Amino acid sequence: MIHIQFILGFFVAAIPWYVGAFILLFAQYDNREKPGYVACLIAAIIGTIAVIFGVTS
Repeated sequence: MIHIQFILGFFVAAIPWYVGAFILLFAQYDNREKPGYVACLIAAIIGTIAVIFGVTS
C-alpha cells in the first residue's frame, strides 16, 4: 500500500508541472513566461520517467 501512495504522490504533487507543460504545448503565452513553462515541462517529463522506472523495477 505504501508503494501505491508513494507513486500517487508523484502524480498529485506534480499537477502544477503538468499544467505548465500543457500551457507550453497547447496555449498562447507571453514570451517572458516561457522559461518557467519549459522548466515545468522538463520536471514533468523527469517525474513521469521516475515513476515509470519505479513501477517497473
